[in-house]
Amino acid sequence: MTGVWLLGGTLGGYVIRKPGAALFVELMAATVSMALGSQWAVETIYSGLAQGLGAEVVFALVAYRRFNATIVCAAGAVSFAFEWVLELFSPATSRRACSTT
Repeated sequence: MTGVWLLGGTLGGYVIRKPGAALFVELMAATVSMALGSQWAVETIYSGLAQGLGAEVVFALVAYRRFNATIVCAAGAVSFAFEWVLELFSPATSRRACSTT
């Protein structure tokens, strides 16, 4: 269900192919989402940061030299893992999980 949100950093890193591109694109997407009135406000930026860093880790491990389907899929998977860890400890997520309504 969160695949669409993970696309920004992964695709940005794949297309631009420069260090920091995935993080930059993901933070820009999060900023636009927040500015348009996201219900999560500034937590959207934290989410973009986690997702962008996840993709950057994979691209950095291959020194920004290999860009194939395996690397891009790995970037998406690690991006998801970083986001999942963030959501695990996010106060908004724990409030939603404890809500009775």
